[in-house]
Formats: sequence, structure tokens, C-alpha cells
Amino acid sequence: MSARIVGSGREAGSALVAVVLLMGLVLVQPWIAAVWSVSGDRWYDQAATPLAFFALIGALLVAVLVGWADPWLGAFCGYVVLSAYLRPTLLGMAALEYVIAGAVLLLVVRHLARTGLALPWFGTQWFVNVVQLLVLALVASGVFQVAYTLGQFAGYDPLWFGAEARADLRPMGTIRSAPLLGAYLAMLAPLAPAVLMPVLALGVLASQSLLALLALVLGLLVRYRHRLLPAAAILGGTLGTGAIMLAFRPDLLSVGYRWTMWRLSVIDWLATPPTILFGHGFGAWGGRLGPQYVAAMGPGEHRMPLHAHNELIQFAHEGGLVALGLLVAWLWIHRGAWRSPFSGALTALAVTTLGTFPFHLATTAAAGVVILGLATAPEPA
Repeated sequence: MSARIVGSGREAGSALVAVVLLMGLVLVQPWIAAVWSVSGDRWYDQAATPLAFFALIGALLVAVLVGWADPWLGAFCGYVVLSAYLRPTLLGMAALEYVIAGAVLLLVVRHLARTGLALPWFGTQWFVNVVQLLVLALVASGVFQVAYTLGQFAGYDPLWFGAEARADLRPMGTIRSAPLLGAYLAMLAPLAPAVLMPVLALGVLASQSLLALLALVLGLLVRYRHRLLPAAAILGGTLGTGAIMLAFRPDLLSVGYRWTMWRLSVIDWLATPPTILFGHGFGAWGGRLGPQYVAAMGPGEHRMPLHAHNELIQFAHEGGLVALGLLVAWLWIHRGAWRSPFSGALTALAVTTLGTFPFHLATTAAAGVVILGLATAPEPA
């Protein structure tokens, strides 16, 4: 059996770490329960501790494998793993699984885009590019959401309420959130052919989200940045539409609510040097800031929020300066994404993160990760 000598220093280092983790995963299992108690009960620990250790080392191994393809993304995954196990909570473990799954999905999409794979269309001589198929599926999903939202305007929500006609429905698609519906459609619109853009734009307007409208406009302007006439039409139409939305919806209380969340989040993050550096742990925002927000708002009906409605602020609160540094490094390495054919969708996605939480719900995060994967993929081989 022949052996291949590992080439680059980075690849050799990653391979060494992977081998050490694999040996730890297999060889330490028989005795780990004797030295690391998870529950305090030696009979329960016989099963629980090896399983917890398996999950820890397995997640670190995935982080190393991710790091092979994307070093800074792998480093971030490893940081989330360590954070989850140094400050173990159910939400922290859920955040760990969420991040690992998202990283793997991103790499799969990037690999498909890089290879330029073409598949036969139902056994015929026609072939379809995988990237085009992914984009088509996303756009079709957006069109479905618009059609479903129009049904809600008519008083019907069949997937949630069956054939019952209701007068209290809001236009929020199957996502069950008007702002996130707007964010979802805004990030997909720059991917759509010109004939379908008005359909997705109609859904954004139906969501009544000014942030989604801004994301839609900036995303389309980036897509058509080299074509003056479409860009001017988009800008002019948007200014008029935005003015109409403001005239019919002057209630901007949600801006004040978000400002309170952001202010409390920053104060809590900067409370002590350790939290400034390492944050409060991934998944910790809702448990810490939800009660603080309700108390700050005073008497009244205020639903306890689980997210900061700003991805960057919540990211800093939970991961600290270390997480922010890893994010900046990753963005710098992949700065070419802003010049890719998917830069319009990427721009719209980035704007939506400023006032909502598209990466914290799988309903919107899955599409966002696909866009990130397509935008950061190198040219097909």
C-alpha cells in the first residue's frame, strides 16, 4: 500500500491534528468516564460521559476537516466547540450543532459551484448546471412564498389553518414572520431573472418591512451596477415606493424596540474584560437579554425576544472580540465574493442582518448559506 506525503505546511498541520483527534476519539473512550464525570452518577456516566466526549471530539474533528478547505471558517467552528463545552448549556449545544451543519452545507455548495458539475435532465441529452439548478430552486421557493402571501391577503392560510377563512391573517408566508419573509425575498430577488423580479419585489412590499425594501434595492443596484438604465429605474421606483410605505405606515416603534435591544446587548457585552474578549457564549443572548429587555421596557405587553435583531451585535455579545476577529479574517479572505455574479444577493443578505436575524432561523439561514457558498466559490475547475 502506497502512502502520499502531505504537501503544504497547513495541510500537514491539519492532518496531524485530525490524526490526534481520531486517536483520542477511539482510544480514550474506554476510560474517559473514570476521569471526567458528566452527571456525578458513576453508573449513568458509563454511558453519558463517553457520548459527551464523542460529541466534543467529533465536533472538533469536523472543525479540522472544515479548516482544510477554509481555515478561518474551521477556526471559528473550533472556537464554537470550545465555547459550548467550557460553558455547557442546551442552547450552547444547539448553537454548536447549528454552526457545524451550516459550515458543512457551505462547503458542499462551494464544492458543487467550483466543479461546474452538469447533470443529465431526466436521461435526455440536455444537461443542467448544478449552480443553475440551486438558483432556480431558490427563486421558485421565493415565488411560492409570494403566492402564499397573496392567499393570506385573501384570508386563507391552508398549511397552518386548513380551509378555514380568517380575518386576522398577516402577510408573512409560511415563515410566520413578516420581516423575515421580506428578508428572504430580498436576498433571492437579485438571483431571479428580470421577468420574476417584480414578483419577488411585490412580496417584499407585502411584508411592509422597510429594511427588506432597502436590502432589495441595494441588492439589485449591485447586480445592475454596470447598467445605468436598470439601476436608475430601480432607484427611482424604490424612492417612490418607500415614500408610499412611510405614508401608510408611519408607526416606527419597532426601531425604538430594536435600539433598546442593541443598547442593552452592547452594555452587557462590555461589562467585564473576559466577556469583551470571549463573549457570554453562543446561544446565551436570549437567556440574558430577554429578561433585561422586558424589564427595561416597563409595564405593557412585551414579548421576550430570543434574538438581538442584529446579527453582528448578537455575534459580538456571544462570541466577543475573538469571534469578531475570526469573522473579519474570513471576510477578508473571501473579499472576492463582492465581485462575484452573486454579489447582489450577498449584499441584500448582509443588509437584512442589520435589523433582523436571518442566520438564527433555519428557514432563512439555509438560503443564506447557499448564497454564501455560491458567492465564495472559486471559478469552476
